[in-house]
Amino acid sequence: MSAARQGELTIVGKAKDLVNHTLTVTNNSKLFPKKVRFTICQRMQNISLQILHDILAANEIYPDNRQKMEQRLDLQKEVLTNCKVFLSLLDIALEQGYVDIRRCEYWTGLTTDVKNMAASWRKKDAERFNRLLAEKKAQAQGQPPRGQQPPPRQGGPQYPRR
Repeated sequence: MSAARQGELTIVGKAKDLVNHTLTVTNNSKLFPKKVRFTICQRMQNISLQILHDILAANEIYPDNRQKMEQRLDLQKEVLTNCKVFLSLLDIALEQGYVDIRRCEYWTGLTTDVKNMAASWRKKDAERFNRLLAEKKAQAQGQPPRGQQPPPRQGGPQYPRR
């Protein structure tokens, strides 16, 4: 399981690693008895798949308007929420004795990698979106975008300012 797949976002690779590990471990009847197969196991599998789904869906949105920006940020927030829920289910599996501490630490590491990457991605997107909105607002008010000179005045000769 390698997250460094050619031409793929790192977070997508990490999420796939989480899904693969989750499916492998939760399908092991030596670890998870049948009585929890349709409660904890199925929930963990579904949440890990949902995390991957939301990452892919967010990445497919080109945020060229406010609605798309908000939709992308909402999907990224869902990834973060599902990572927290998944970590809680891992704690329950550890407390119930279905997984040992070593296995739980590895699994937690996979989950927190995805969570931290998603948080960073969301933060950068939010900053970028806020900057773009500020630029659009400035343009609507007739101000030049940040970092650009105002257009030259009309009429008369243009002399450089001293």
